[in-house]
Order: sequence, then C-alpha cells, then structure tokens
Amino acid sequence: MKNLITYGTHLPLLTRALLEQNGLVIELGGGLSSTPLLNQFARMGRKVITFESNPEFYKTIKELQCKNHMIEFVKDWEDVPQLSAAIVFIDHAPAERRIVDIQKFKHALLMVVHDFEKKRYYGYDKILPLFRYCLEYTYYPKTTGILSNHINVGDWDV
Repeated sequence: MKNLITYGTHLPLLTRALLEQNGLVIELGGGLSSTPLLNQFARMGRKVITFESNPEFYKTIKELQCKNHMIEFVKDWEDVPQLSAAIVFIDHAPAERRIVDIQKFKHALLMVVHDFEKKRYYGYDKILPLFRYCLEYTYYPKTTGILSNHINVGDWDV
C-alpha cells in the first residue's frame, strides 16, 4: 500500500515539525494535503502564510484563508519576503526555484522539503552542506527531508 501513496507523503515530518516548534510557518507552494493541515493548525492559533504561484490552484486554496492563515498569490517567487519563520515547507514549482528559496530561508529553525528522493533533479544535493542536520523520511518512495542548523533532527523517530 505504501508504494501506492504519492501525495501527502510529507505529512509525518511536517506534522512532527509543527508539534516540535512554535512560531510562524511559511508554506511555499500550496498542496491538497499540506495546506489543509496547516490551516487546521492556524485555526488553533498558529500563524501560517501560504504562498502560491499557480493562479488556478490559488483559487482552490484561497477559501481556506482565515484569521491566522494568510494565503498569498505570487507571480514571481522573488516577491516572497524573507520573513523570520520557525518552519518553512518547500513544495513549489519550478523545480530550480526550490534551492534558491532553501538558501533564502536557511535560518528557519526547521525546513521541511518535499520530493527529497529527487536530490539531483531539484539540486538539493548542492545545498545540503549548508545545514548541520538532515533527516530523510524514506517510509514512502516519494521521500521528504528535514533540514536544520539549530535542531538535531537526525535522531527523530518518525
């Protein structure tokens, strides 16, 4: 069964990160599983900002916006402000933009990165030396990584 699951494979690590750290959460690239999860945390008081560049998908997720969950459309990822966040979730397109934003937000306490099995395609292997700690969640074939310079995620049991 776990080989059939291709969406939401990041939820175990993202949920663990949300439970471990308080503070602002930034989501780069909304998703059908991540955005509703983050929205539930926002409805419990967590501050969340989701940035999305696909106009059609933005219309889909915009209805989730609430007091603590801002959902912003961006034409260009360069327009995303460099905010101080506890957690940054990376799952946006185009692929080559991901490493730019990983570097931009490398000071976040935790960075959850989807599609980690495609390290070479996304260029993740180039930015891994920027982080002291790294864990790859490999339960599903579509893997997720968590990166930090502040928290030893290497011994997390997920």
